[in-house]
Amino acid sequence: KAAEQQQAKLSKAEQECKEAGPGSSTRFISIDLQQTLTCPRLNNQRAYFRKKFNYHNFCIYDLNSCKANCFLWDETMAMKGSNEINSCLLKWIELNKSDGFKDLVIFADNCAGQNKNIYVILNCLRLLHLGDFDSIKIEFMVAGHSYMPCDRAFGSIETKIRKQSTINNPDEYATLIQTATAGGINVVKMAQEDFFDVKALKSLITLRRPKKFLFTEGRTFTLVKTKPWHYHIKNNKGSSEYVDLEKARKGPPAKTKNKVKRHEPTAPLLTSDPLVRAYSNEIKIDESKLEHLLQLREFLHRPGKEWLDRLVVSQRTAVAVTEQADSEETPVLDNDNAQDEDLLFYVDVTPPDST
Repeated sequence: KAAEQQQAKLSKAEQECKEAGPGSSTRFISIDLQQTLTCPRLNNQRAYFRKKFNYHNFCIYDLNSCKANCFLWDETMAMKGSNEINSCLLKWIELNKSDGFKDLVIFADNCAGQNKNIYVILNCLRLLHLGDFDSIKIEFMVAGHSYMPCDRAFGSIETKIRKQSTINNPDEYATLIQTATAGGINVVKMAQEDFFDVKALKSLITLRRPKKFLFTEGRTFTLVKTKPWHYHIKNNKGSSEYVDLEKARKGPPAKTKNKVKRHEPTAPLLTSDPLVRAYSNEIKIDESKLEHLLQLREFLHRPGKEWLDRLVVSQRTAVAVTEQADSEETPVLDNDNAQDEDLLFYVDVTPPDST
């Protein structure tokens, strides 16, 4: 029943957006991260059993304009946790804020490590503190029982990729994604300086959890400008409450005769300092993976060889970064051993035994 309710909300939003168009004061978007794309993609036996280079695609589908926006980056730029998701969302807002919308509704999946965590809430609160929005609502779909517009875009992308016999470098992925649908997809290649440390905002609040039910049971999260330190959480059963994240002041509250006066709200500290970059150096990839990539160099076309040569040079000054899960409920999985699932048929190009 909960899945049907959330899917009905999404369907209703799509219909309303078609009627309102991109000029509406309320913007509806759907967000999702595609399964990791691996590079290079070659149809031979040696490539099948080698570690691949990871390429990430985060989709923000604008329901008002019926347009998919794909934000691309590779594993040497950033990981794929909540910092990256929030940074892509900030990038999309930067590119579209000139449209003048003041209310934002986000439909997202139930992944705790990327979407459903306190860092996404803090990022949205910061946008309210900046005055960019009057309200932000996040609708989380039911895991395994939802189909979002992003999934349609991913289906078109995967079909386009499956028809391509070889993919030599990440730039070829970007070209395929851009032309995956009849109307085209907006492709934004993220730079490392586009990723910000949104997790640092946690030090500016007092983390409080809902009292009536668990945070993970929340289905709808609403943030409004009039309550700059609160988020409203509602679960499937209709139970809801406001959660205050304002940082507690030291010392006892002031007393006036028979009443205890609560401390006045603090200044919007979430905007007191600009967000800092999440990464200052290129991320070092596993040495065994780099060795496997070099073993595939002879099978790459010229653009692929040039990309791999640049990667080898840049990795000499790269810094190792440990990927950590953003939530205890959903750990971030390691994709180093990801393989091309579509390569069911391959050509054995292993040189014959000289004996």
